Amino acid sequence: LQLIHYEPARSPAKSPVIYVGAEFCPFCAALRWPLTIALMRFGHFSGLRSMLSGPTDMFPNTATLTFVHARYRSRWVKFSPVEIKDRRGHPLQHLKGFSAKVFHKFDTAPYSSTTGGIPFVYIGGRWLLIGAPVSPHLFSSFDWFQIAEKLADPDSALSKAVYPQVNVITAAICETTGGQPAKVCKAPGVVAAATVASGF
Repeated sequence: LQLIHYEPARSPAKSPVIYVGAEFCPFCAALRWPLTIALMRFGHFSGLRSMLSGPTDMFPNTATLTFVHARYRSRWVKFSPVEIKDRRGHPLQHLKGFSAKVFHKFDTAPYSSTTGGIPFVYIGGRWLLIGAPVSPHLFSSFDWFQIAEKLADPDSALSKAVYPQVNVITAAICETTGGQPAKVCKAPGVVAAATVASGF
């Protein structure tokens, strides 16, 4: 997670969060778990579907979610996800408009060592997350139900690895929503993560 000094023209009502990834990508697969959990603190998803990452890439068949058919409603956040390729590597969705502008501006040097790398997350004109904050290896031996079960258990190794990243993403979003909703942004784990995020 890195701080950027860029304030796009946008409605003050909602903070834009842009995700660019691909269904075949195991690092995108790993990122979707903490990103989805963080976003659920600000709103509600419908149409999320389970899927597997590509069968021939690193960490093949990583259990994850896809945003392709998802809808997101929030008072504070406007979430714009794009999955550019399916799990077989075929073209899927197209970047356009503001999402394309942001991706091409920031997914290159000096912000990224790889131009056009994924996964890419832009948060409210202030923060970038390029790459996965947790390893796909953490999920590689579990199916969706096992992952959900372990994430619901605060004592599991998976939960202990994923939730600090959930809190960092949450803290970054809170900075762009004016600290709203307060019950989310003032939670102890998020407040602690905001201190970590401010060091980037």
